[in-house]
Amino acid sequence: MKISISILTLILLLSCNQGNKSASDNEERIEIVAENKAEYLVLNVLEVDSLMRKGLLTKKAYPNMSSCGGSLNGYYYRKQLVFMDATYRGELGYTRKKMYLTGTDFSKILYQEHFPEMEKYKNKHTLDKNDFDPIKVTYADTIYEIKFGPNIEFKKTHSNEIITTKIDSFMINRLVDCGRRMKEELNTVSK
Repeated sequence: MKISISILTLILLLSCNQGNKSASDNEERIEIVAENKAEYLVLNVLEVDSLMRKGLLTKKAYPNMSSCGGSLNGYYYRKQLVFMDATYRGELGYTRKKMYLTGTDFSKILYQEHFPEMEKYKNKHTLDKNDFDPIKVTYADTIYEIKFGPNIEFKKTHSNEIITTKIDSFMINRLVDCGRRMKEELNTVSK
C-alpha cells in the first residue's frame, strides 16, 4: 500500500506541474494576442459628423484619382479612418460617395447620382448643336442610403421621394467593394 500511495502522490504532483505549465502557456498566448489586437474607436455617424463640423478630423487627400471614387479624401480621428468622401465629376453631372466607418467596418454609406435629365430637356427644347443651353437642363438627384448593423437598411430616393426600400444586394456589394479599394488607396498616403 505504501508504494501505491507514493506512486499516486508522484502522479498527482506531476499532473499539477503540467497543468500549471499549460495554464502559464495559455496566459502568455492570451497576452500576446491581446497585445497584437488593434483597438478601434467606435464612433457613430452623428459623432463623426459632429467632429467634422468642429474641425477635429484630420483630412488626407489621395493624390491620384481613385479607381472607383474619383477625387478621394479620408478623414481620421486619432489616426483612425472614420469617414471617406469621394466625388467623380463629369461634364454635366457627378457621383458622390460618403462612407462612415466604425472600426474596420462600414456603418453607413450615402451614394448620390447627380445627372442631367436630358429626356426632359429634349421634350421641351430642340436639341441642335448650337442651341444647347446647359442652364435650361434640370438635374435629378438619386440618393442611396445604406445603414449597416444587425439588419441592413436600404433606401433609394429621387427628388426627395422614396423610390424603394427593397435591398439592392448588387448595389450594396459594389459600394462596399469600392469602399474597401478606397481604404487601400488611402493607406498609401503618408501624412
